[in-house]
Amino acid sequence: MKELRELITQHATAFNAARALATTQYTDEQRSQAWDKEHQADYKMGQAAQAIGVNLIGYVNPQIELMVLS
Repeated sequence: MKELRELITQHATAFNAARALATTQYTDEQRSQAWDKEHQADYKMGQAAQAIGVNLIGYVNPQIELMVLS
């Protein structure tokens, strides 16, 4: 669960960074690289969640309390 929390935080950071680049004067390549990082973080987060049986839906806020439902 600790690893998943860290991955959620990393994903949120990557998502917010990519979104911020979309509203500024960066090149398409820079924006694309930022979204690639976000997608990689999302994939790692999803894999970790699946490994422990957690279903993540939509954008995950790192401040929420994670619960595992059985």
